[in-house]
Amino acid sequence: MLVFTAFLLSLSSCGMGGGGTSGSSLPSTTFSAPSGATATSFGKIAVDKSNNNVWIATNAGLMEIPAKTTSCSPASNCPTLSLGFTPAGIAVDGSGNVWVTNDSSSGSVTEISSSAISSGSCSSSCTNFSGFSNPTGIAVDGSGNVWVTNDSSSSGSVTEIPKGTSSTSCSSSCTKFSGSTYFSSPTGIAVDSNNNVWVTNDSSTGSVTEIKSGSSSCTKFSGFSSPVAVATYSGSVWVANSGSGGSYPPSIVAVSSSCSSSCPFIKGFTTPTGLAFDSGGNLWVIDSGNNTLVEITSAAIGSTSCTTSTPCYNYSLPAKPQAIATDSNGNVWVTVTGAQVIEYTP
Repeated sequence: MLVFTAFLLSLSSCGMGGGGTSGSSLPSTTFSAPSGATATSFGKIAVDKSNNNVWIATNAGLMEIPAKTTSCSPASNCPTLSLGFTPAGIAVDGSGNVWVTNDSSSGSVTEISSSAISSGSCSSSCTNFSGFSNPTGIAVDGSGNVWVTNDSSSSGSVTEIPKGTSSTSCSSSCTKFSGSTYFSSPTGIAVDSNNNVWVTNDSSTGSVTEIKSGSSSCTKFSGFSSPVAVATYSGSVWVANSGSGGSYPPSIVAVSSSCSSSCPFIKGFTTPTGLAFDSGGNLWVIDSGNNTLVEITSAAIGSTSCTTSTPCYNYSLPAKPQAIATDSNGNVWVTVTGAQVIEYTP
């Protein structure tokens, strides 16, 4: 097995892109929740990259941080929408509609039109899709189809909601991919540039499953331990392996058709839990085990290693970071416990 070591700890507080000096840090803006928006903390986050509006899950629905907003005070700067549940996953489609999952045994998926936030009501601007079981992760492919993971250790599956479907019952109008060989506690999901769907099965004997575009065939990649997140960029697929009981240590693993259980990886993490690529192909990683934000530069991604010439950088985060997303300007957004979301500007 090839082992690529990321010298993350020795690069703590280094500057971006190799041009900074020791002790430099990322400029940032912190947004706090308006009163009543959440009881505890922010959760999942997504960005509409057509306009850079940011969407965050709260304890009862969604909050929006419109592009160029610098503060959520007054509260009207960051509109909220009550849904009656905490979204487990958020995605934005090409038309600016927001999709969220309601993680319960009789869960649902809700499509929220762009007009719902401005009105503050889902009365006529939201569509609920039924027929799910513990829906968690959600992603939209290049054709506008929506993909959802049903997180069950015994009967996990992935559901495709076709674009423009007129039926709200996924028991009859959606395509379901199942089978314990391929799906067990599926959580993370992403779609690559070829519309292949990638799913992480979060268990101690975890795996990653690829659903080929336009096909019912699946490919399983084994050797993982608690793979919790997946991100894609220009055909490359990277997985956050947060456990240490499989073939890989806590690391970021490059998954491709040329490897099955011995894929190249970058180690040096404690508990990697969140991934997001920026517009320049740099991969940003939440290492929640030591409250760190790590940038794996595009050069390091290309060589699958962190060296002096292909650098990776560390930045400290507040305690208990939760989720991560990037906007089209290359800014990095991180939600943290304490009802805050932080925008980092490289």
